Amino acid sequence: MKKFLLFLFTIFLSTQLLTFAQEVKVKNVEKDLPKLLGSSNAGNEFYFNFPPCYEEVAGAENTTRVFVASGVRQPITVEVPGKGFSETKMAIANDVVEFKLPSAIGQAYSKPIAGKAPPEKIYGKCGVHVTSLAPIVVYGMTRFQYTSDGFLAVPVSGLGNDYVIASWPQYTAAGGGLSLPGISNIVAAYDDTEVTFIMGGVGGSRTTGGLKAGQSSKWNLNAGDVICFANDGDGQDIAGSRVVSTKPVAVISGNQCANVPAGVPWCDFTVEMELPTETWGKEYHVTPVVERLYNPVIRIFAHPDYKNVKVYRDGKEWLILPNNNRTENQAFVERRVYDGPPRSTIVSANAPIYIMLYNTGQADDNVSSDPFQYVLTPIEQYQKEIVFATPNAKGGTLPFTRNFVNIVYAVGDGNVVPQDLEFASVNNGAFEWRTVASRFGSGPGQLFSIKSSNGEQYAMKRIQLPGDGVFRIRAKKPFAAYAYGFSDYDSYGFPTSVALGNLSKKDSINPNPEYKVLCDGSVVGPDGKSPIVTDLPNDANVRSNLAIIYMDLDPDSSYNYDFKFDKIIAGQTVRANWKLKVIDPLKDARAKLYFIDKAGNDTSITIQYNAFKVTLETNPTDFGAVKVGQPVTKTFKAINNSDFPATVKRLELKDSKVGFTITETNGTAISLPFTMSPKEEKIFNVTFVSDKTGDFRDHIGIGDDCVFGYPVEVLAKPGEPIILVESDAIFGQMTVNDDADRDFTVRNIGTAPLVVEGYTLPVNPEFTIYYNGTKLDGN
Repeated sequence: MKKFLLFLFTIFLSTQLLTFAQEVKVKNVEKDLPKLLGSSNAGNEFYFNFPPCYEEVAGAENTTRVFVASGVRQPITVEVPGKGFSETKMAIANDVVEFKLPSAIGQAYSKPIAGKAPPEKIYGKCGVHVTSLAPIVVYGMTRFQYTSDGFLAVPVSGLGNDYVIASWPQYTAAGGGLSLPGISNIVAAYDDTEVTFIMGGVGGSRTTGGLKAGQSSKWNLNAGDVICFANDGDGQDIAGSRVVSTKPVAVISGNQCANVPAGVPWCDFTVEMELPTETWGKEYHVTPVVERLYNPVIRIFAHPDYKNVKVYRDGKEWLILPNNNRTENQAFVERRVYDGPPRSTIVSANAPIYIMLYNTGQADDNVSSDPFQYVLTPIEQYQKEIVFATPNAKGGTLPFTRNFVNIVYAVGDGNVVPQDLEFASVNNGAFEWRTVASRFGSGPGQLFSIKSSNGEQYAMKRIQLPGDGVFRIRAKKPFAAYAYGFSDYDSYGFPTSVALGNLSKKDSINPNPEYKVLCDGSVVGPDGKSPIVTDLPNDANVRSNLAIIYMDLDPDSSYNYDFKFDKIIAGQTVRANWKLKVIDPLKDARAKLYFIDKAGNDTSITIQYNAFKVTLETNPTDFGAVKVGQPVTKTFKAINNSDFPATVKRLELKDSKVGFTITETNGTAISLPFTMSPKEEKIFNVTFVSDKTGDFRDHIGIGDDCVFGYPVEVLAKPGEPIILVESDAIFGQMTVNDDADRDFTVRNIGTAPLVVEGYTLPVNPEFTIYYNGTKLDGN
């Protein structure tokens, strides 16, 4: 909070293992977005810039800060190439990582309190560029001693080509020697972007470059370039100015130190990231700020394409915006919602409008509070689940000591808080859900005096957050929520989440990815080349065009796939190529892909590649020496080591004429294909027989139609046995009835095993043969 009072100024982020392609599963899923993705403020690329703040205390820790909330552990990079700054930090899942940028880095320029802003000019590559792999939520925070405000960053996928500036006018008490203007910075997200600025403001307003109300100027920017506008003097404004570009841009507006309302102390820095006109709606819920005795001030802006816009307050006509030019009382008005005690109010119109809320200065009602501004969400953009964070990392410096959220929700029967309205905070890295009623009380809060156009009765319930961190809110019916907070002489405010669907198009058709999956898990287009995605319908007057293409990088959703796609221009690209390739074909792979257009229509597909994992165990594979013409059988085992079923389409020998054959264990032929359950083991016979002698070898192969190999070698050496009696059993002359024994030796000197199947002895006299002390039974 700045001590600005009229004229006074005072001090203030081993086995033989085969793996082959098999069983590619493709699943089409509608409306199945990851928790941080969709037509919302989550994305993986952001551009913005911090307007110059009023630097009150020399030597204080005055920084511009970037806070990032991530759903997964991943690297986050923040860079400002034009100022030689780049920093990468590892985000923790469901936590906040903070980047501190010196004000000279985060701001395109610095401005003292007494001097005017420089004339509008381009600051090359001075935009803050934030990138990640998986979707993130990003907040920008100007955190100076005794003066702060922040904004919820809009990702590149949500940027537009048409904006209206909603800054606060300059009021620093004439004659005070101070210049604290309304300001707006425009940042290009793409090269070769032409930006047209059409000046608005109040009577007599002009920019520091001399642009007067109704006049326009054109600028050519490349990605990351920033052009800055500011009004030229006290009582002037740039609100109502229109920004039109050939490619999407980011627009960040505010005031270096705003007195709200004009002349009411104390002033404070205000800032907000503007929303493109395509996202504007016709109905808004306006809620008061905690502890304030009066209603907040709002500015209502008519969509530039509509004339004589009628605005209603709680269902009754309130005012008309002629919209014949860009100035106050034509294109926009400034009003307190109601005089008297604070109340929750519905403001609606017969055409799209834009509403910015401004918290008033302390002297407005002598309540300790500071000016901030935040953009309101139209009921057409309400969401069923949001993820948000306080603008401070755990253990960070200059924390806000009190943080609040105003939840605008549809009440249940009897005007109670519905049980499906739930709130989650993070405990040990995971979200823990509880009903809002059980955690923050069953009282509904402030009821709106009339029902909304959708027939629902809404209420505003204010909760005080338990501390810094990442939070989630969800309900069965769409809702909105606004976050703000305070510390000594400091404040901030922004919507917790914004949906950025293009409401100007009646697009209700999902993008159409065209592709086919090959057996090795790779993906090609219908023509065998790159797969494509096309936004629909074919009618350009209805189609909103592509906004974001993304592979969910949660390790449970996607792994072992490399995903690439053509760079798209959000809201302009109709058709894009993409590529998907398995990184390691020996491992399973999965890819969950999302194709989303600017109206929020999404198509998601899940591609599952299950590597064919088979272990062949033999017992053993070498048959050794076998007899010609005599079959010999051994067994071998196939094991499915995968967590998925495996379909075997080929189990065969490399050369079936060698003499080896494969059969079931009962001797029947193998029936192909057959499916093995996860971890299943199956035993087979391999038999060898040959009528020839020699060395024989073959290979057992297994696989499917896509990939096949022969991992097991089988060997056999058929031959004939040759009997050699090396010594005779000679008894010589013996006495009648005497017993005697003699040794004789029989040796097999052939190339096949000798099997003695019988023998004959003389009948008289009798002979008996013993082998190792055991009598043999003759024939």
